[in-house]
Amino acid sequence: MAELEKRMCTIQDSYTKLEQDKRKAEAELNEKVTELESHVQNLDNSAGEAFYYGNAQAETVMQFKQKIQEMERELMEV
Repeated sequence: MAELEKRMCTIQDSYTKLEQDKRKAEAELNEKVTELESHVQNLDNSAGEAFYYGNAQAETVMQFKQKIQEMERELMEV
């Protein structure tokens, strides 16, 4: 019985650690997504009409949008 209780405590500690790691990873990904969304918004605002005419900033905006989508997928996986 004592051995089972000891194993249960170990399992509970591992579970708690994993939950903390999960919350930390989610927070980091959310922060990165927010940062990238803000950056994309700034680029969208500054690109103006040039965005629609293939300006170099348009490519950068698209890259950031793709990065946001990748990070959102990672967040969903977590």
